[in-house]
Parts: sequence; structure tokens; C-alpha cells
Amino acid sequence: MTVVLDTAGRAGEDAFDAYRNAVSRTFVPLLAEPSRAVDAFSCRLRSSEMGLLQVSEVEATAHVVRRDAGDDPGYLKLGVQLAGSAILRQDGRSTTLVAGDFALYDTARPYELEFHDDYTMLVLMFRRSLLRIPTAELRTRTARTLRSIDGAGALLGPLLDGVARECRDGAPAGGGHVCDAVLSLLAASLAAPAAYEPRSGDRLVTLRESAKAYIEQHLGESSLDVTRVAQAHHVSVRYLQKAFAEEAANVAGYIRLRRLERCSVDLADLAEPRSAAAIGARWGFVDAGHFSRVFRTHFGVPPGEYRARYRGRDLQSA
Repeated sequence: MTVVLDTAGRAGEDAFDAYRNAVSRTFVPLLAEPSRAVDAFSCRLRSSEMGLLQVSEVEATAHVVRRDAGDDPGYLKLGVQLAGSAILRQDGRSTTLVAGDFALYDTARPYELEFHDDYTMLVLMFRRSLLRIPTAELRTRTARTLRSIDGAGALLGPLLDGVARECRDGAPAGGGHVCDAVLSLLAASLAAPAAYEPRSGDRLVTLRESAKAYIEQHLGESSLDVTRVAQAHHVSVRYLQKAFAEEAANVAGYIRLRRLERCSVDLADLAEPRSAAAIGARWGFVDAGHFSRVFRTHFGVPPGEYRARYRGRDLQSA
């Protein structure tokens, strides 16, 4: 990670002003207030990019940070408590995070984080659209503690710990794939009944998230289609499509989108030796011509040109 701020050598109001500026530059515009005498404040803020995730680690003494209403920057943030504790407030809810807990919050609406003592928090920030959860449902999932002891959280928790360790030493290998895994497991964690208030329609939510998990597991199999997903869940195709009614794409469109996203990650990976056609086949596009057409429709360029452009940018920045 790159050190964005280290207040060592700074004192008093100067240190806290530096913190105020650094967190607003690193994340989104925020307001911050010290919880104790400002002379006692210290902070170390580091940040790096991992695929489509911005990964930051904040070590600081007690303070309060909040976001007021304003323009929607389009980001979600996942706060992962590594040490100490925090109180997160958003959407009329309040939850306490201790080491091992994590919670989601949305930069589109006001929120507050209150730290009473010294703490360390990992913050993952990413575009809201990457989570592929309707906005109305996101409002039921913010400011709720997710624990790494059961369900998908038991898989996500250790992965997040690994992300923190790897990013401290530099960008982790296969960052795009790790990013994909984090977002998939986060979506599964948020789908758990304990993650939001019970309400009508939960059965469809559960079906949709289960179907997405099944799709991820079998994405590279060319035989994967809507009928197979429905049969695996013992429901009709029509009922399965109903579960995806609030999504941007139907079931077939979702399968195609996830395959294209997987292909784009591999095409951009400098360590991936496969040809563009072989990458397409790996993710279920057995017809190279069809793969090229749908890839170009979605990304605006054919697979080979996408690979050349993306890798060219990486080489220039190396």
C-alpha cells in the first residue's frame, strides 16, 4: 500500500487537519471531529488499488467521521474492523463492529462512524453497480454487522484478512480474481437472512442469490443455461425469471454478463498465456466468432484489441 498520511512528526490541529484532507481525498468528501483533545490525535492511512477495488487501511486514535447528504458519487464501502471497535450509523440503524466484523455503507446517503478508542479498519470502496444488488435492497443491508463465523461470511472473513496482508506488501497477485471473489462472497453474505430485516419477497431474494452462486460455480461449463439453473433449484424457469425481475438482466443475460466479466479479467491479466479464443472457451463461449461478437457489443472492442489496449496501459505504467 502507498502511505497517504502518517501524522508522525505532526502535532495538534495540524495533524487532524491533515487527516480531514486525506480521508476526503482518498474516499469521498467527509467531515471529521476529534473525540478527545486534538493534541492526542494520530493516524496512519495507506491505500492501493486491487482490480476494481480501492483497498485502504486506517490506523488512528478516537474520533468521529461522517458524511452528510450531497451528490451521489456511486460508491459502496465495506468497513472491516481489524482492531478496536466502531459504531456505524446509516439508514436509521446503528451497529457496533469489533475485530472480525464487517459492514456495508453507501456513500449516496448520510452515515457516521464513531471510534471511541485506538482502532484499525480496512475499507474497501467500489462502484455500487459491481455488487449487482438493487438500490431498494441495499437500503436494507447497510449498517448491519456481518460476522466471519458462519455462512458465506466464514469464507469472506479470512479472504479479507488475506487482502489486508497482501496489500500491505504491494498489489496481490491475481488482483482482479481476488476482487471478483470478494464481491461474490460479499453478495452471498448480504443475502443471508440475518443480514437484513425479514420481509415479503425474501424467498425470491434467497432463490436469486442461490442461483447466482450456482452460476458462479458452473460458469465455465458451456451447458449452463436458464433451464439447468431452474432444475438445480427445483423451480420453473418462469419462477426463476421472477426472482431476477429487479436485476438489470434476466437469467440468460446475467450468465452472459458474468462470463464476459470473467473473460475481461483474464484478457487483462499479464500472466494469462491463453489466446483470446481459449479464454472465451474457458468461460463457456465455445464458438470463437460468437464470443468475439458479444464481447465487442458489450465492451466496444473485440477481445484481441481489448487485451492489447489493457496490457499496453499496464506496460506503460510499469
